[in-house]
Amino acid sequence: MHARFPVLLSLLIGLMLVPTVHAATDEEKCINALNKDFWKASSAQGKENASCMRDAQTGRLGATTAQDCLTLDRKGKVDKAIVKAFVDDLNRCSVPPTFGPVDGQSGAERAVQKELDTVAALFGPNLDAALLAGKDAQNCQFKTLTSINKCSDTRLKEFVLCKKLGIKNGTITDGASLQDECLGTGAGQPDPKGKIAKACNLLDEVSPGKFKVDKVRKAISKCEGDAIALDQAFPGCGTTDASALHACVDSRLACEMCRFLNDADDLAMACDQFDDGALNGSCAAICGDGLQEGGEACDDGNATAGDGCRADCTVEACGDGLVDPGEACDDGGTADGDGCSATCTIETGFTCGGEPSSCDGICGDGLILGTEACDDGNTAPGDGCDGACTIESGWACGGEPSACDGVCGDGEINGTEVCDDGNTDSGDGCNASCAIETGFSCISEPSACSGICGDGLLRGTEACDDGGTTPGDGCNAFCIVELGYQCAGEPSVCGGICGDGLLFGTETCDDGNSAPGDGCDASCAIEAGFSCGGVPSTCVGVCGDGLVRGTETCDTWSDLSANT
Repeated sequence: MHARFPVLLSLLIGLMLVPTVHAATDEEKCINALNKDFWKASSAQGKENASCMRDAQTGRLGATTAQDCLTLDRKGKVDKAIVKAFVDDLNRCSVPPTFGPVDGQSGAERAVQKELDTVAALFGPNLDAALLAGKDAQNCQFKTLTSINKCSDTRLKEFVLCKKLGIKNGTITDGASLQDECLGTGAGQPDPKGKIAKACNLLDEVSPGKFKVDKVRKAISKCEGDAIALDQAFPGCGTTDASALHACVDSRLACEMCRFLNDADDLAMACDQFDDGALNGSCAAICGDGLQEGGEACDDGNATAGDGCRADCTVEACGDGLVDPGEACDDGGTADGDGCSATCTIETGFTCGGEPSSCDGICGDGLILGTEACDDGNTAPGDGCDGACTIESGWACGGEPSACDGVCGDGEINGTEVCDDGNTDSGDGCNASCAIETGFSCISEPSACSGICGDGLLRGTEACDDGGTTPGDGCNAFCIVELGYQCAGEPSVCGGICGDGLLFGTETCDDGNSAPGDGCDASCAIEAGFSCGGVPSTCVGVCGDGLVRGTETCDTWSDLSANT
């Protein structure tokens, strides 16, 4: 019994020291499977990129362009990886994980786009335009791209392994801890085994003048040694300096991976700082890559206008002040009634131009819109509403179409006005409607009105008007009462002024007074028994008429005719 005890004790201790097997949860299995699928999809597209470049360089693409080849997936490996992610999501992720991958298929597609964006960032938007002729130049571009793929693959693989280990150890429990542990808290991805450095950014001096470098730097150095124009071989970076090119490549790869993981794993990494350690805009969103990132309001994967998303990744929308395809106008608002409707169509009666659209009424269409003060249905001047649909001086307009007439009382004769004396008073020759009143004539602007002499009506300054213009009847041709006359009534009736010593009109005498009994009575008629003559009249008794008058002392009737 005692002899067996040490053996049993050692067996018991051994069993206690055996590591406990980690039982992965369903969420952990889901996250690990999807992240591995994303890595596989990224790797498949990276290899496809290199294959398209090499086949384009050697003429094996035929009529297919290198740029088109990138998305053809000629061997179906990219699509297979995406389908694998879809199936894993379906089978392993019946309950969505609380952090990490958002969706299997879209995450794999985003991983593929990451590799396409990398090619665009380094070679420009058209790969065919960047491909150089000549064996050395072609090898430079191909081998550098191959090394870039290796770097990209290593970065993502290390992230996946870091994530898997952290979840297993319990150090990663949410997005924040995932981000801190596997991407770091500043510039640069954690690289505990130095694999990222070896593939992407290693520069160690192992002996004086001798350096151990990463695969990307080695490929670029070979390009430089073969005298390849680096700015032409990699136009996306646009530098002739090998060190600057390497920095550009490394920064772009880090940027693309960071942007991918923010989208696929729902992280919030500051990619602009992650790629090169500085907030300098080096990791900006790429408009046209189909990913809405950074300050992009949209990204539909193209630069075609009229499809809702502009070439600068701003949303095409009525009311933004930009006239997009399909819009007839855009005045920066969506209010109706200002010429450009809420659907950016030009409203009836308006014309619009410019950006933002400036709209105004169409002058001459009879509709008063915009800044128009009038619109009489034409653009002819001189009718009250001019060619710019403003009311002309001296006119007033109303209604639609505008009916314009002169402003009575302003001293200008316009429209239907036949006179305008500068006021609207009646009785001065031009009435409140600017029509000439009866008995007046008016001329000039402002109108000067006067009575019509000879019409029998007393108007204006007329002192008389006997219905004629014959002089010598008491009212002369200017309707002024003549000397020795007095006139009254309408038409004027004129007669001499009895008692003024002047003989006018019907007077038979005028002795300068109106006293009776002196031969000329108060009505300037010769009294019986008198005869009068001269001016003023001198009256004497008629001797022989049997009437004692004037200075006569006697008068017996006699036949005067017999005495003569």
